[in-house]
Amino acid sequence: MGLFNSMFGGGTGLDISLDSDTVEAGTELTGALTIRGGKKAARVTKVVAKVLGSRVGGAGDFEHRVLFDDAIALDLELPAGESIEVPLSLSLPDDADPTHDYQLTATADIPGVADPSAKVSFTVFGAEDAEHDSATTYTVDEVLGQWPALSGHDVEAFREAAVELYEARENFDVTAGAEVLAGRFHDDDLKLRQTATWWYARILGPTTDAAAVEPLLALTSVDDVDFLQGLVSAAGALGPAGEALLAALVRHPLPEVRRSVGFELTTVGGPRQRELADVLLRDTEVDVATSGLKALGGKLLREPQVLAHLVSVATHSETSEMRVHALYALQDAPEHDVHEAALPAFEANLRSDDNWARSTVAETLPDWPESPRLMELLEQLAADEDSHVRCKLANAFHASCPEHLRPLWERMAAEDSDEEVRRYARQALED
Repeated sequence: MGLFNSMFGGGTGLDISLDSDTVEAGTELTGALTIRGGKKAARVTKVVAKVLGSRVGGAGDFEHRVLFDDAIALDLELPAGESIEVPLSLSLPDDADPTHDYQLTATADIPGVADPSAKVSFTVFGAEDAEHDSATTYTVDEVLGQWPALSGHDVEAFREAAVELYEARENFDVTAGAEVLAGRFHDDDLKLRQTATWWYARILGPTTDAAAVEPLLALTSVDDVDFLQGLVSAAGALGPAGEALLAALVRHPLPEVRRSVGFELTTVGGPRQRELADVLLRDTEVDVATSGLKALGGKLLREPQVLAHLVSVATHSETSEMRVHALYALQDAPEHDVHEAALPAFEANLRSDDNWARSTVAETLPDWPESPRLMELLEQLAADEDSHVRCKLANAFHASCPEHLRPLWERMAAEDSDEEVRRYARQALED
């Protein structure tokens, strides 16, 4: 892996920029990831973000909670020597514990090179601790008076004003702020339009209603793949109401757009998730059909037939694309208390000749509940002949490695033959 990096991927890197390092429970952690290209052009297969809250006391008193762990972007072109930006918006639960220490880690999966990663710390405060000067109700004119850049044409100034508007949303009627942003949906500058749709969705949030989605539906005819993929991401911030937007794009002529729908359906978690996933599964484009498998994850894992189908595909499919995307769908099994039924799918892929499948197993299982069988599988992964797989395992934690895994990570940090594996393991052992 180190050799591959020096030959093909030297210089790749990842930086995280948060809009604020203090976030209220029940709101969103926002910012951007910047991925820097290396010596050669590359493809980023996925960008994974993970939010971990932890509290470590004495005498074995510790607590860890994963608040988010999923792909936030897929199939990105990374030109040589250039950078790409991935918007970041992760929902934090209402019950996020303000006494915990929080870290956001992000990793870009780039085949053939060392996966660039970064981490930042941030603070969560409880909703009851939030201090607001008043419950002011702003009109549209007052919003524009407070944030004049929202009526201008400087994209960066517009974005900064939209971020401030989002952060102040508790102090004003969100309808007025959303109306201001919706007024820019048909701007001549496509980048500004994309920024407006992104923050419109985040200001309204996952509890909004169908009426709020209507202005976005009119934008599904825009002939720009990046804009439409941004629209799909916006749907994810709107909760179940955003499903109408995904339904409008699930049969879009561009396969890249249809594929992105598949990766957002579980985030939205609407009532038509199974129906729309089935549409994608029947798609003639393989990349789109595999995203339909991923779309069977989330709450659908509670359905025995869906769970059995995903385990079967992950275990028996002849193509690595199908197996891996079935594994992606099964990654959230512990959240729905079906991890014991899903574990055989991951165990079967440890015997695969495909390092993509084994790497997916390696990045998934460390977060699962402890069991004797799970520990056996982690031991096998730590002995995998491919250093890329071992790197995925060691890099599962950027800090605060759970106590029951520390002996294995300490061994990797001290004894693995690959320096990158040892480095990732050492990082995981940091408090």
